[in-house]
Amino acid sequence: MRQSFGYDTGCSTAVNSHGKNKADHYRDLAHKVPIEHPSGQWTGDKKVYGEVIKNRITTINKKYNTYRNMLSQTGQGLIDGGRDHEIEDGTELANIWDKIRLEFPFYKTLNSLMGRSPTVDCEASKNSGSDMDLLVLGNRGMGRQTRLRALSQSTDVSSAYGDNVPPPSEADTDQLDQEDDEDLELPDSEEDIPIEAANKSKPANHDRTTNQQTSVPPLQIPQRPSLQINECIQFEREHTRLAMRELELVEESKWKAEELMEETKRREAERKHEMAMLEKRLEYELCMKQLLAGTTPQTSRPWDSFSLTQSSTDPFSGIPNLDEYK
Repeated sequence: MRQSFGYDTGCSTAVNSHGKNKADHYRDLAHKVPIEHPSGQWTGDKKVYGEVIKNRITTINKKYNTYRNMLSQTGQGLIDGGRDHEIEDGTELANIWDKIRLEFPFYKTLNSLMGRSPTVDCEASKNSGSDMDLLVLGNRGMGRQTRLRALSQSTDVSSAYGDNVPPPSEADTDQLDQEDDEDLELPDSEEDIPIEAANKSKPANHDRTTNQQTSVPPLQIPQRPSLQINECIQFEREHTRLAMRELELVEESKWKAEELMEETKRREAERKHEMAMLEKRLEYELCMKQLLAGTTPQTSRPWDSFSLTQSSTDPFSGIPNLDEYK
């Protein structure tokens, strides 16, 4: 069952390619855990509970991987060795471990099951039982003699164990040299070049003045026509916008001047009208005072030409009767 779920089976357990698959194990766990529970609370189909068990195991494995990534290599090493009590209080590692114990209290149980699983620990996938020297695989760019020496040592080791490994031929070493030349990277500066190689690459009579005179000026990359066209379009748009804004300001100033003139004319007309009305009112009050005083009113009215008779008893007797003119 551990092998099916990807858990650590231990060093002494042989790998078995036969047996039940994961679905069978999920149904077996569903039958043993919820269905055969003493409380009898869960009764139903094993397939349904098998899916529940599957989801639960997947969730637990994901949580274990998440919390394992939160721990550093030092913290994981202490937990693997059962020395989690050596974690100092107040440190960041202690805070992380307290959080894991609070949110995932069965971390140690999962660690014993998945700690050396290839899905979690990459070191578990390495074959430590091989005696072959693999250092030659990492020696890129070494010289022909060094490579031949390393290959000879590997051949001697293989011959000691009875393997019929032929010695490397000249064609094989030439092919390796060609592959190394293709994989080599150029140095970033002259400081990375060895002293002897740097001296060989420089001429004997090196004149700096000649180098300065014959140095080629840096090439100026011409600007693409599309960028120039875009700049012209942007310039024309900005020019048009400024011209339109100028026209708007001129029209706005004209409109304000006309509005001010209209307002001035209107106020002048209102003032003249008020003065005329005031004059008429004063004239009317003067006439009324003259009539009340019994004197002939001195007005410029059309009815001033009519003969007005005065009466001592009726102050309005001097007003002509307009009914006879109808």
